[in-house]
Amino acid sequence: LLSTASEPKFTTDPSLNQTDSECLPLAAVDSLVKKLKKKKSGQGTVEDLEFALANPGMHSKCVTIPRSLDGRLQVSHRKGLPHVIYCRVWRWPDLQSHHELKPVPECLYPYDNKSQLICINPYHYQRIEPQSLLIVSDRFARVICQMC
Repeated sequence: LLSTASEPKFTTDPSLNQTDSECLPLAAVDSLVKKLKKKKSGQGTVEDLEFALANPGMHSKCVTIPRSLDGRLQVSHRKGLPHVIYCRVWRWPDLQSHHELKPVPECLYPYDNKSQLICINPYHYQRIEPQSLLIVSDRFARVICQMC
């Protein structure tokens, strides 16, 4: 369960190797598992994350990692917001931004809380349509209607 949909494939032909962005999910999972195994305090274990991933509709615990100074996580020389990275890995591969996520009420350590721990349980976040997209699409619809 702690793997992504497709494992990276490497060959001796450089044109056939997967790009960094294709390897990023695997590196992110590997990094997370190492952090959770080393963890001495905080919420959530590897087992808690496995439970959440195996039982998406059921209540699950927060799975936390420490917040970095800038709040971002570095994986394979790329930085991103941890909750976004893991929601992208396990739920929404097309997720573009943290503006598309909202924590569920039972999450004790949502990213927006600014606490020292960040919940990265992908089932502790809901996907929402960003407000800017609603405004743009609404304006576009009005323009189309005016043209009719």
